[in-house]
Amino acid sequence: MPVDKLLDTKKGGEEAPGWITTFADLMSLLLCFFVLMLSFSETDRQLFKVLSGSLREAFGVQREHRVWDMPKGMNIISNEFKDPKFLSDDLAEEIKSAIKMAMAPGAGGKAQVQVEEGEMSVKVTLPGHVLFDLGSAHLKEEALPLLNELRKVVEETPNRIIVTGHTDDLPIRTAQFPSNWELSAARAGSVIRHFLAEGGIKATRFLAVGMADTYPRVPNVSAVNRAQNRRVEIAFQKSVDSAKEGEATGQEAWVFDPIFQ
Repeated sequence: MPVDKLLDTKKGGEEAPGWITTFADLMSLLLCFFVLMLSFSETDRQLFKVLSGSLREAFGVQREHRVWDMPKGMNIISNEFKDPKFLSDDLAEEIKSAIKMAMAPGAGGKAQVQVEEGEMSVKVTLPGHVLFDLGSAHLKEEALPLLNELRKVVEETPNRIIVTGHTDDLPIRTAQFPSNWELSAARAGSVIRHFLAEGGIKATRFLAVGMADTYPRVPNVSAVNRAQNRRVEIAFQKSVDSAKEGEATGQEAWVFDPIFQ
């Protein structure tokens, strides 16, 4: 039976408007198009996790986030569907906000903490005197507020993290630390242990590195310079693909940023 006959109305013998046929054809074509698109689509598990997490935050119970800067506009579509290789485009700003929170009045005092962003990682440099006493790998009590704020950033991101300990050129020879190699590695391990102490963070995300005095920031010619060289660096890798590859193969997939070596 012709379509125009089906669209006839019995009331008063009037026919349906002529445009309704074209409109019905258009709706049918659109339906077929979207069904075809759905059949060709593939579910990206990583992207699905990002999207579901955003929906949870939008409609569920949100964590309280204290901010220091005015809110900035954002493109919701690009924010939800951006390439999951770089989920932490604002990682440097998140780290800076965490440091500001730790150094707020009554929250641990002031520290000369530096945040540098490279092509493949974001590096946080913590002065040694803020974290440890001379010749010790035991974290100071006053360093805990700063590390606790950084731990929140670690907990909220999937990035792999390289923690590197550095010392000055003054030799150390104790039963616990026969040389600066052991001391620098132990300091890196102390920071990682603090991040893992409360649980909820995978230990496989971390790599502890001891560099001793082999990579000084400035020449070890004075007490002031040596103090600058005693430090712990926390490098957040931007790429999440390396972490996924490491989990899939059971092997470590670390990416070192040449800028920070």
